[in-house]
Amino acid sequence: MSNQIPVIRAAALGPLFIWMQQNQRPLEQSLERAEIGYVTPNNPLHLIPLHNLARLLVNEARDIGPDLLL
Repeated sequence: MSNQIPVIRAAALGPLFIWMQQNQRPLEQSLERAEIGYVTPNNPLHLIPLHNLARLLVNEARDIGPDLLL
């Protein structure tokens, strides 16, 4: 039986990348903490494991607070 890992394209992170830049958040450091340091805003076709994306959002919410995406 094979394991399946749900993934999402890096293009879905575009609004988050823009928000992080506008709010002077360290994009590269945050991506490294979530173990997706290979993702760049210039390559929207990279596949990202969904659990790593969730880890990125959880880490940012812990740093900023519950109003992360408001």
